Amino acid sequence: MKKIAICGHFGNNSPKLDGQTIRTRTILEGIIQTYGTHVVYKIDTCGRKNQLLLFFRLLYALSQCSSLLILPAQNALKIEAPFLSLLNHLFRCKIHYVAIGGWLPDYLNKHWWTSRALYSFHGIYVQLESMRQRLMEMNYKRVYVLPNFRFFSDSLSMSGKYESFEQPYRFVIFSRVTKEKGIEDAVKTIRRLNTEKGEHYSTLDIYGEVNPEQMVWFNTLMNSSPNYIAYKGCVPYQKSVEVLRNYHIMLFPTYYDGEGFAGSILDAYAAGLPVVASDWKYNSEVVQDGKTGFLFESRNLDDFFEKICKLTSDPDLWNVIRINCLRESLKYKPEIAMKVLLNQLCC
Repeated sequence: MKKIAICGHFGNNSPKLDGQTIRTRTILEGIIQTYGTHVVYKIDTCGRKNQLLLFFRLLYALSQCSSLLILPAQNALKIEAPFLSLLNHLFRCKIHYVAIGGWLPDYLNKHWWTSRALYSFHGIYVQLESMRQRLMEMNYKRVYVLPNFRFFSDSLSMSGKYESFEQPYRFVIFSRVTKEKGIEDAVKTIRRLNTEKGEHYSTLDIYGEVNPEQMVWFNTLMNSSPNYIAYKGCVPYQKSVEVLRNYHIMLFPTYYDGEGFAGSILDAYAAGLPVVASDWKYNSEVVQDGKTGFLFESRNLDDFFEKICKLTSDPDLWNVIRINCLRESLKYKPEIAMKVLLNQLCC
């Protein structure tokens, strides 16, 4: 089998936790597990200042590999897509573009040159069916759904009750730490919960990389928060489920404009955590309202508060949703989620 090239932000072996890096690494791992290391030609764009070297590595990939996967962010896509489309007239390599996040359909409506280049690609892979439908309406023909997935260890037992669903109820946020992820909304809501229900009713732990540009905001927020709200730093994505098993409920109050299929929700499902999420962007396709968690109206803190109370006041409901989450996680095993991509790499 000829080599498969994969070009993306691998993080240069650092413990980075952003969605782009994790998605790039998990796809590489899935390809290696299927075909072996010897067929993979890896191009890491992390910290690459020598653009000429990147050009030659992509040129090599086009000329020597049967398929090239690219996983660029927005700024890189507008350069890589036209460049590869034009150059590939000489080589006829099968180019596959794997989208990260939910911004692609809107982005292509505003960038006609990038949009035109993608028509020549062998495959475009998006995270959710609604994204695929939007691109099909834009006359893209080879669009496939490649959801987020994880290499999970065995999930918690799906039988019996989780015996420790009692006060203090342990809430967790597992995402990049930015204003747009709704961190401050979650802090306000947990403070209200403990004010109305009692100081020892709940705790909130926050995990994730803090946006360097918002460090002052976040430090101010944490310094003004009571001790039952804490920042816990970063966790390697391979250990996410292990950490999340120590909690009862995940909060995901995002209003981030580029939100797609958040991998942290899969982590929560595998750990048996119901998710209380905003109805922002594509969240309603990932969180099944009343089945794997609850959706609330974005930025509506009263609705957010009510959905949290609905879970904490009904242990039996919480346990049913917990079991549903564990079952839902089985849909996102690599061998299931990656099947469409692996099939295209073989054809």
